[in-house]
Amino acid sequence: MFNSTYKLYTHSYLGFGLKAARLATLGALATEGIDPHTFRSACLPRYLEAEWIFGGVKYQYGGNQEGEVGFEPCYAEVLRVVQGKLHQPDEIHRSSFYAFSYYYDRAVDTDMIDYEKGGVLKVEDFERKAREVCDNLENFTSGSPFLCMDLSYITALLKDGFGFADDTILKLTKKVNNIETGWALGATFHLLQSLGLSH
Repeated sequence: MFNSTYKLYTHSYLGFGLKAARLATLGALATEGIDPHTFRSACLPRYLEAEWIFGGVKYQYGGNQEGEVGFEPCYAEVLRVVQGKLHQPDEIHRSSFYAFSYYYDRAVDTDMIDYEKGGVLKVEDFERKAREVCDNLENFTSGSPFLCMDLSYITALLKDGFGFADDTILKLTKKVNNIETGWALGATFHLLQSLGLSH
């Protein structure tokens, strides 16, 4: 590409982004959001009642007021979204990985990494933080009400979706070689390849 040769791996995981995963976890993907229905989850603060607009559709959601809350029931919910539904490339066992976008944002939101510098985490660090947040939701009220769900989903996606081991190292950054990167750059490479413009 552009008179240079790069070895890249690209695979689309359309529908497994953070916001689509929230809808899937809530069981709201198959709905249009028009029915006056409140979607409930063990991943949300017990007495939360709120609205969320995504894709031009308004959804009402809330916590399990009388059911279970916390990491274990939340993880069971998000696991249904990813388990057995993702391509697990062989390359994950012999490669290093960078993580961007919502991996980076949630790590910053929970003080696992510095916003400016990024950091290095293991997959198990996301699980540890998900347990801490989900089992103590009353202590994490200033951020997103989806924080427990998001961290649990990231953990399930990495471990049960992609097949990463607990000790897999993830480099969380906003830039690689001083170039801002994210999912859009990967999408661009995929588009160039599909158009035959990568040579």
